[in-house]
Amino acid sequence: MISCLKPPILLNGWKHHLGYVSRMIVLLCERETVSKEEISRTLKSIGGSQFDLYTGNLNEAGISDQITAKLKNNKIFSKTRYFEWLDTADKGFHNISIDDGSVWTMLKGNFDDYYIHIHPARYSPNTIRVKANPWKSAIASLIYCKMNINKACIKSVINRSREVFAGLGPVHEKFDHTIIDLIGIIAGRYNDFKTIS
Repeated sequence: MISCLKPPILLNGWKHHLGYVSRMIVLLCERETVSKEEISRTLKSIGGSQFDLYTGNLNEAGISDQITAKLKNNKIFSKTRYFEWLDTADKGFHNISIDDGSVWTMLKGNFDDYYIHIHPARYSPNTIRVKANPWKSAIASLIYCKMNINKACIKSVINRSREVFAGLGPVHEKFDHTIIDLIGIIAGRYNDFKTIS
């Protein structure tokens, strides 16, 4: 089980929070050692379905704090009261809106400590709809590039695009890692699409 929040709220940040994923990729790549198995386990936690990814400005704790406050204000934060509340829902879940306009689906957690399972509601504001395999591929590619496992391949793609589109010469011996960082920054600005296939 992967949660980026403390109990009792379970949120799979790798699957549902863009900011979390961005930070974790940087942290993973800054570590001395990261095993292939650790990255594989993380990617497997994403599953194989389509889901909504939060792209807004709130961090995970900010989302959790707002949801916690709403549940406490409505006296449904305890496990018993929370489950009773969910049992009143036609489909077994309720949605809660928070200050930035995003809507969060509230489900029963499958763990004793994590009894409040949350994720962005389908097509909520500040989200994009993502298929699991392209999302896992994007994360894996970014980790791979950041770790510079295959500098020659990355350098080849960058040099070819520099030549074809920008009329620039190749990057030489001293590979400028800023280019990869800038690619990530630019790519992160394309949140205008509701579905990424």
